[in-house]
Amino acid sequence: MRYTVLLVAALLMFAGACDKDNDKDDMRDSYKASLEAVNKNDSGKSYDLLSKACRDSIKKEDWEQGIKRANAALGKGKLEVGTFEVLSQRGNEASVRGSAKAKDAPPDLTIPTAPRDFRMLKEGGTWRIDDCAA
Repeated sequence: MRYTVLLVAALLMFAGACDKDNDKDDMRDSYKASLEAVNKNDSGKSYDLLSKACRDSIKKEDWEQGIKRANAALGKGKLEVGTFEVLSQRGNEASVRGSAKAKDAPPDLTIPTAPRDFRMLKEGGTWRIDDCAA
C-alpha cells in the first residue's frame, strides 16, 4: 500500500511538471503567433492574442494602425522570436521575458532587440499577452 501511495504521488508530481512544460510551450506558441500575425498584417489575430484587459484599454482601430505602421517599417522583413523565457508562473498568470528579431528587414530599421519582461494571462484556454506595449 505504501508503495502505491508513493507511486501515485510521484505520478502526480510528474503530471504537474508536464502541465507546466506544456504551458511554457503554449506561452511561447502564443508569443510566436502574435509575431506571425504582425508579419501577415493580421491585426485582428494579433489583437485577439492580447488579454481582455489589454483589449479593453486600446481601441481595435488604434491597434490596426500600429500593425500597419509596423508592417510598413518592416518592408519585406519578418519578425521572429529572438528569446523567450518563462520567469515565473502562478496558475493562469505568468511573467515572461522575450525579444523579437527582424529577419530580412531594411538595414536602417532599428527594433529593440534586448529582451523585455511582460505578463501573460491564460484566458479561455489560450495564453495571451497582457501588455499592450509588447
